[in-house]
Amino acid sequence: MMCPHCEELVQDIEPEGWIVPIGHTPAYSHLDGTELCCEMTSKGYRPAEPVPAT
Repeated sequence: MMCPHCEELVQDIEPEGWIVPIGHTPAYSHLDGTELCCEMTSKGYRPAEPVPAT
């Protein structure tokens, strides 16, 4: 799996230090532990959902 914006590989581990009080904690993070790149959704900016690696 990879981040659709920066195309880095991702891991199926929650991001480290996620403190946003609304919404669910993302299930995926970049390999360095940060959340996936943000994208605009109908609920505001949210971390992207991973896509299959190419």
